[in-house]
Amino acid sequence: MKNQILRLSAADYHADKTRISKHGLDLIHRAPALYDHERLSPPREQTPAMRMGELVHLAVLEPDLYKTGVGALPEGLDRRTKEGKTVYAELSSQYRYLVTPAEAADILGMAEAARAVAGSLLAGATVEESIRWERAGVACKSRIDGRNGGVVFDLKTTTDATAFEREAFRYRYHVQAAFYLDALRACEQPAERFAFVVVEKTAPYLSTVFWADDDVIDAGRIEYLRDLEIYKRCLADDYWPGLPEEQTLSLPQWMEVSK
Repeated sequence: MKNQILRLSAADYHADKTRISKHGLDLIHRAPALYDHERLSPPREQTPAMRMGELVHLAVLEPDLYKTGVGALPEGLDRRTKEGKTVYAELSSQYRYLVTPAEAADILGMAEAARAVAGSLLAGATVEESIRWERAGVACKSRIDGRNGGVVFDLKTTTDATAFEREAFRYRYHVQAAFYLDALRACEQPAERFAFVVVEKTAPYLSTVFWADDDVIDAGRIEYLRDLEIYKRCLADDYWPGLPEEQTLSLPQWMEVSK
């Protein structure tokens, strides 16, 4: 199997069910039954939050495509009127996406904030690459927001950038960092460091860049390799278990009290 970096549309990337992604590994980590259900189900409909995230990524990573593909609706447009319907139809024929003035303000505000803190990463970066690669005998895939030299980066939007550290480990961003770095290395590409460009969703769009240190990458690699082994067994046996029928709820260490 040849490791490859490809220019695929997001739809074509997600349509490939023969390879497992970081998202798929997250489902395996929770319960293999979740992954089996998703791979056999029709594609999920895009939620408003998913749509907003896609447009922010477009504005930050591919601003020229944002300008030609996204149109802002006039303030106060009433689509119930004949005039409003005509204006909406004309804009729909010109643009792939239409956003309200408030949405446009948030999207462009986030894009400006991201460029303010990560301009050196974004300038001249290669963006939206899809990678087909193999690790531990498993066919994998990764879609990378961007890379610049040996730095790989991912854009994250959040409600509170000061809580990103907790959010990162809750959503296993450390696994993503290790998985993406190793994908590029499998293709013999430079991949030395990983950065998260973090932008808040509301004004004033507080932003920062978090750099994953070596311990974070090592922990992420250990986790994704364990997930791959579980995935391999499930594939071989065609058995995708759910949760244990019974579990014990214990006090976490931080809640232990002296008696």
